[in-house]
Amino acid sequence: MNEKVTALLNAGKLEAAEKLCIQQCKRKPADAGNQLLLAYIKIQLHKYEDAVIAGRAAVKQGPDNRDAQRLLGYALHSTADFDGAIDLYLKILEVEPQDTQTYNNLGNSYLALGKVERAKECYESALKLQPQFPDALNNLGTVFRRMGRLQEALQKYQQALRINPEYLLAHCNIGDVLFETGDNDGAIKSYQKSLQLDPGYMPATSRLANVLRLTGAHEKALACYRKVIEDNPENAEVWFAMGVINGKLDRHERAIFCYQNAIHYFPEYPQALTNLGAILNTVNQYDQAIETLEKAIQIKPDSFQATFNLANAWRSKENLDKAADYYEKVLAMKPEHAEAEYQLSIIRGGPTPDKPPADYVSSLFDQYAWKFDDHLTGELEYRTPQMLNAELRKQLPGEVRDMDILDIGCGTGLFGSLVKDIAGWMAGVDLSSGMIDKAEEKQIYDELAVADVSEFMRDSSRSYDLVVSADVFPYLGDLNEVFAASHAVLKSDGLFLFSVEAQENEGDFTRRESGRYAHSILYLRSVLGGTGFEECSIEKAVLRKEKGNPIEGYLVVARRTESLCDQ
Repeated sequence: MNEKVTALLNAGKLEAAEKLCIQQCKRKPADAGNQLLLAYIKIQLHKYEDAVIAGRAAVKQGPDNRDAQRLLGYALHSTADFDGAIDLYLKILEVEPQDTQTYNNLGNSYLALGKVERAKECYESALKLQPQFPDALNNLGTVFRRMGRLQEALQKYQQALRINPEYLLAHCNIGDVLFETGDNDGAIKSYQKSLQLDPGYMPATSRLANVLRLTGAHEKALACYRKVIEDNPENAEVWFAMGVINGKLDRHERAIFCYQNAIHYFPEYPQALTNLGAILNTVNQYDQAIETLEKAIQIKPDSFQATFNLANAWRSKENLDKAADYYEKVLAMKPEHAEAEYQLSIIRGGPTPDKPPADYVSSLFDQYAWKFDDHLTGELEYRTPQMLNAELRKQLPGEVRDMDILDIGCGTGLFGSLVKDIAGWMAGVDLSSGMIDKAEEKQIYDELAVADVSEFMRDSSRSYDLVVSADVFPYLGDLNEVFAASHAVLKSDGLFLFSVEAQENEGDFTRRESGRYAHSILYLRSVLGGTGFEECSIEKAVLRKEKGNPIEGYLVVARRTESLCDQ
């Protein structure tokens, strides 16, 4: 009967071999060989609890059977009973102190318990007995890696490969070390070498996908993750990683699907719930977002990110009292959270800052980039770029060409596309990397940068004929800094073109409930004059709509005069 079981094993028919071996064990329960074979089959099927039961039976029937003891030790290790495995391995070594495989397995169990020095001693003992033992060399490399001794780890992995060039795990481990040392290309090649040897080797596929994701090769990473999911559809971590990538690519429905699968297979996955809630809020599914984020907080009450996302969801539903309560909870957990502090100051009132936190602005527009053009020009009837372009053309000679143009807060390039015909060189800068990614797709600009606009201009070595800012200054209060920086990069008689939301009452500027700033015409004229500009025109216009109501603003064209130091 054992021959028949062995034949089924050799043919790869594990389930059939298991069934037949169970029948044989029932017929001959005292046969240690049958129990040992059954334990081996259970391990191959990853049924480790069953393997422990069969292994114990085999050891009971054959107390001196070292193969049964080793197999039971492996099964105990696989069920995370590391102490049990260690006790068994030590008993084997008392009888057989030259057993290199048991030293190696003992090291694995010590390493699983975090006892790195003990593991190191075990692997070194195995290598003293058998210097050309690739498993022990590979595992010793992992010990060195745990110790932060990456070059020594790399050497051990390479030694293992010299003995066995097709050692898949050693290739993967080399990839891990190279990735940790910043050699992404080398890491990718190592993982690909594993997959050339065995295209179905999932550890290499998964690790390759992670590096590709972290280096921005999103489509290639997704292809790798899909292979992992085909082999193991219950892998919540992979579903989560796919959700992250699809979110970055603005594929919100796919991201939602992936996060939902991650949660299906791991219901108490707080980060997946947190990310899912954020995306649901982005696509205006506020009630579902709130329900999801509340679950995340139940699982992890100290998650400031889930709490912040929940505050944003309540703000989106215009329940400002609940939003404020959660912003306060965020600040109790993380007092330096500038975005929560800013939002709370809008709701609760308080001193008006000169400008919102940079992280708040970049995060806001990163989330908004995927629908920015359609939402602004459609639902909000946004026409500011077109109106600014019309004001600009009034100031230009008819045949002007080859202008050097700087579009600050360029967004997705709505204004840039309108002046491409008169641009010799055009640069765009924005705080939001998501907006810059969208602008790159349009191939309008000669240069694009993710940066604070004032810092970009201060660091610029280039001069421009035109600096334009469409719908950016509503996100700034005090305009002195950005006006001065714009003056510094403009050529003599260069033009400064911008829009602001209009403040009708007295004062310089006011922050509205929307979080944007409105500026008075007196303030604009004061700052323009103080920073070296002369007014060409200021026109009042409806910039866009908000909740169906018109938002009025000013379209301003100014010309650079002498520098401030020359006045």
